[in-house]
Amino acid sequence: MKVAVLGVGTVGSGVFNVIQTNQEKIQSILGEPLTITHALDRNEGKNLTVDTTNVTITNNIEDIYNSDVDVVVETMGGLDPAGDYIATLLAKGKHVVTANKDLLANRIDELVAIANEHGTLLLYEASVGGGIPLLNAVEVGLSANQLTDLTGILNGTSNYILSKMDFDRWSYDKALKEAQAAGFAEADPTNDVEGFDVRYKITILSRLAFGLSIDVNDVDVDGITQIDSKDVELGNQLGFKVKLIAKGSRLSDDILAVKVAPMMVTKESPLSNVHYAQNGVVIKGNAIGETALFGPGAGSLETASAVVSDIMQIANRRHYPKNFTPAKQATIQQDERPLNYYVRFQNTQEAQKALEALEISAQIKAEGVALIQNLPLEKRLKLQEYDSLAAIYQIEGEL
Repeated sequence: MKVAVLGVGTVGSGVFNVIQTNQEKIQSILGEPLTITHALDRNEGKNLTVDTTNVTITNNIEDIYNSDVDVVVETMGGLDPAGDYIATLLAKGKHVVTANKDLLANRIDELVAIANEHGTLLLYEASVGGGIPLLNAVEVGLSANQLTDLTGILNGTSNYILSKMDFDRWSYDKALKEAQAAGFAEADPTNDVEGFDVRYKITILSRLAFGLSIDVNDVDVDGITQIDSKDVELGNQLGFKVKLIAKGSRLSDDILAVKVAPMMVTKESPLSNVHYAQNGVVIKGNAIGETALFGPGAGSLETASAVVSDIMQIANRRHYPKNFTPAKQATIQQDERPLNYYVRFQNTQEAQKALEALEISAQIKAEGVALIQNLPLEKRLKLQEYDSLAAIYQIEGEL
């Protein structure tokens, strides 16, 4: 099977390395080799660190369109021109593998429709969870289930920062600078720390898990930039870990609650032990009960592992290509079920005053902190109107 790679950066280089290093095993499974014959590189191969012997390197996408490759791997990233490249390739009968979460969250239904019309496959395991075989687990391994809930840590940058704030008692600003120096955060970290990266991922994952089309703009998102290290410390004392959590829940047939927000995770939750750049997802279904997957959420070889796995899936499925297509559009709304919350007021007196006024029963702790069980949505909204409220976090897990 002949392969082209669009973009030979971190992930694209990893694809070269995984295929070349593991070629013997790959060929023993497929009965044929995977051969990278073409690569799109804007510098036409200058300064590449991978072996490109016998690879045609070009900066002209038309050369890829007109080639005889079977599969094209898109690792360029971004919405444009990657989206138009993929659409054209699928229409020309070439299968596509991508790790482009931004693009998929915005255009996946359109691209899948093109693929199905032209008998091609669009696979994207690496777009969510990096090296964790998460999408395949949801689409195939758990396909006999009615899935009800997804709860995950899906961004290594934000999790690294929060781990530093927790274990080293650093401020957010200091932890961010360390993450940038260590290569875990971009010079412009907005996509990661504001939660947009996670919003893309939970949109893609929820679409597969719940079988519904989702508008990414309907997903509420709150990042980690406003987290006070005081709440990290107080939460730790109470047995919680502050994590940026992605949640997707089926409320009824086509109504979902999907959001991204910092939450207090109880020590009993498997996610409380997911630290630094690791990712993890807990999945609930009516047959499996609860299961979880953990592993590296990013990295050159880690992400390439998922990309090459998709190429191998195409080699096995190319004679009967079929892409999942949702039957309905999801309605996204707030979860109106009573939920547990950690709240912190300016002082204990203000906490007692607000809770008594709203007739909310709570465990009042030190420094104005209260733990509230089964707080109805309408009372939570009223609670957030108090000027004396310093912080509020949903609690993930049982109190």
